[in-house]
Amino acid sequence: MFQLALRNLLRHKSRTAFTLSAIAFGVVGLILSGGFVRDIFFQLGEAIIHSQTGHVQISKTGFQEEGTRSPDRYLVDDAPGLRLIVTPVE
Repeated sequence: MFQLALRNLLRHKSRTAFTLSAIAFGVVGLILSGGFVRDIFFQLGEAIIHSQTGHVQISKTGFQEEGTRSPDRYLVDDAPGLRLIVTPVE
């Protein structure tokens, strides 16, 4: 049975080459689209985080009103000490 299949493949070289190239093109397309979708989800997550809606944001009083004009005035002074106060909830 294997010899019959091999003989058929060698007899119809153009059809075999076309089929193999179609399979290779499909696999490459699936790999590229999978990477594209994964990157879209990654960028969406990063956009949510950086648009100040994804994580808890701790700031000084007045940051919401004036922080966009001069954010350096509203930096947290004691970040390591703040890390000791805030504990993760399990």
